[in-house]
Amino acid sequence: MAQLPTFVSGDHIALPVTLQYTVNGVPQPLDLRGITVHAAIVTTDRKNIISQNIVTLSETAAGADFLNAKVVAEFPSSETVNAKVFGSVDIAIKVAAPIEKTWYVPARLERGVI
Repeated sequence: MAQLPTFVSGDHIALPVTLQYTVNGVPQPLDLRGITVHAAIVTTDRKNIISQNIVTLSETAAGADFLNAKVVAEFPSSETVNAKVFGSVDIAIKVAAPIEKTWYVPARLERGVI
């Protein structure tokens, strides 16, 4: 079983993710250039946002390739420094248009101690 990406509250988080999009089981190309992409850290039941804000992902983030649907879910340290939920979380990534789709990436958020 693959190990989940693990982050520490209060640290800068940058998680590269390649988004997969299928129609009737057939993979489709997904060019995200010029499209707004948001992300948030949420509870695994997807009812609560853990990060302070919903962040907008940048086409120019190190490692991002919006032409090939690779995004970097990046959260500054201020987004998790006051987190109250730890352990298993999901990184929610939402593409606004043209497909209005949300992906959930499992991760772990650990409590920072220093």
